[in-house]
Amino acid sequence: MDSVSFAYRDGESVLDGIHLKLEPGEKIALVGMSGSGKSTIAKLIARLYDVNRGAVYIDGIDVQNVKLGSLRTKVCYLLQDAVIFNRTMKENLLLGNPSATTTELQRAVEIADLQEFVRRLPQGLETPVGPRGNALSGGERQRLALARAVLQNPSILLLDESTSALDAPSEQRVFMNLAQHFPRQTIVFVSHRISALKWVDRIIVLNRGVIEEQGTHDQLIRNGGLYAHLHTAPSALSAAQLPSQVSGNN
Repeated sequence: MDSVSFAYRDGESVLDGIHLKLEPGEKIALVGMSGSGKSTIAKLIARLYDVNRGAVYIDGIDVQNVKLGSLRTKVCYLLQDAVIFNRTMKENLLLGNPSATTTELQRAVEIADLQEFVRRLPQGLETPVGPRGNALSGGERQRLALARAVLQNPSILLLDESTSALDAPSEQRVFMNLAQHFPRQTIVFVSHRISALKWVDRIIVLNRGVIEEQGTHDQLIRNGGLYAHLHTAPSALSAAQLPSQVSGNN
């Protein structure tokens, strides 16, 4: 992301001059209060929106010069409200890769931590999930969408609160599974649960549309800045902005 600024319609700027480079295979966490720009960064990488100023590049190519169909085969964006169709679990999974083998399907289900649930179903993966997946719980829908993303095998995986319905231990287990399965792919995690993201290669801390600080969990804790505050007071993640006396460490 090169000098990226963005605002929704004519509203206040959400991102202001963001410079951010992600390396191939790097596992990144975006953290910050609600409204700090975390989800917007993920959406701009997937080109759900176009930047107002600056540019987003993948392998040196401006995403605005890439056909959307081509971009979306390599960049997978998962949001909180999983998109599930009124078909069987297997049919929903195969949307990620229509030629997937039984072994690949089983592996994707395991990575998404969905195997125990599938084993309990009399029809297994042939079970219909209902309109919008309403026969499943929120967590089961999110896991199903994750398994479908595994089958797609993208180069960049963007997880935008896409595990919010899972409990904390399950979320961390799924994150670790994804990282192990995709060692060469870039993964961007957006989650309000900082505890599930301590292990990532780099944590990007956003505040009011700018990058406040970045580094590993241990580095940021030692810095004693915004991340350390959020780690000790996670309720601040839902605040509109950080009190001025806490902000700092630019």
